[in-house]
This record gives sequence, C-alpha cells and structure tokens, in this order.
Amino acid sequence: MDNVQYWAIATTGERLGPMTLERLVSLRPRPETPIWRQGLADWTAAGEVEELREFFAPPAPLCPAPPAAASSYTAPAPQRMPYNYQSADNQQPPMPPTYLAWSIVAMLVCCVVTGIVALIYSTKVSSRYHAGDYEGARKASENTAIWLAVTIVCGLIAIPFQVVLSML
Repeated sequence: MDNVQYWAIATTGERLGPMTLERLVSLRPRPETPIWRQGLADWTAAGEVEELREFFAPPAPLCPAPPAAASSYTAPAPQRMPYNYQSADNQQPPMPPTYLAWSIVAMLVCCVVTGIVALIYSTKVSSRYHAGDYEGARKASENTAIWLAVTIVCGLIAIPFQVVLSML
C-alpha cells in the first residue's frame, strides 16, 4: 500500500480527483476553493488546509524595507506638463505660417508639379516646429512661400495658352 495522499477539488460546479498534491497545486486553486483529501471530515476551503497554506501566503519582499527613520526625504509627486510646455528661459517662438491651404489650391488650379513641391514644404513646417526645430520650420515656411509664388506664376503663364489651345 502506498503512502501517497490523493486530493479532490471542486471548481465551477464539478469535482476533479483523485489527484496528487502537485497536480492540485498546478490547477492554482484560490484560498476559498473547496478541497478534500483523506482525513478531512468534509470539503474545506483550500486556504484552511495545512498543506496548502504556504501556497497562499503573500510573497516575501525581494529586498527588505528601509528603516522608518533612515531618511526624511519624500519624493515629490509627479506632475504632468502640458504637451507644449516650455520653461520661462526657453520660450517657444510662434509657429510660422504653413500655407497648406494655399499650396493645395495653387496645385489644383495653377500648376501641379510646382504645387506638389510647395505642398511638401508646407507639411514640413508644423512637423519640424513640433519637433523643436524652430529654424527648420522657419526655412520650410520660406521655401513654401517661394514655391507657392512659382506655382502661381507658372499658372498665370500657362492659363492663356490653355485658353488658346481649347479654342482650336
């Protein structure tokens, strides 16, 4: 006759067993889960069974807590800063104009090729500004204005030719 003790567990309305203690522990019973083994008068909560108490004990801390009077330092509460926060000594300049709407209209009405270049520069303005590259944003805005002017001039030159060609 073997000395192995067999266990049973009741989970979600069904009873499982007989099984070894290792198998029972692998099912991860909760402290209130009903457990039975030979020698117990009735089904008992797992947390009350002597052999299982060690599985429900809180884990020991990885490092001991420091003595209470070791330090009087308390860390300050973290503060959330707004997305566009800038300190007083590092003022954020205003964002230069993007000319995005003008670039789209000029591209559609005047000249597509140069309008696309103006559109690309106009999208670089806000992305560089929000990345903190204020000088790059300013240069992209200037390049947008230049390419926007080139697009409008190309359109003014091309429109009379388009009108003449459409009459033929």
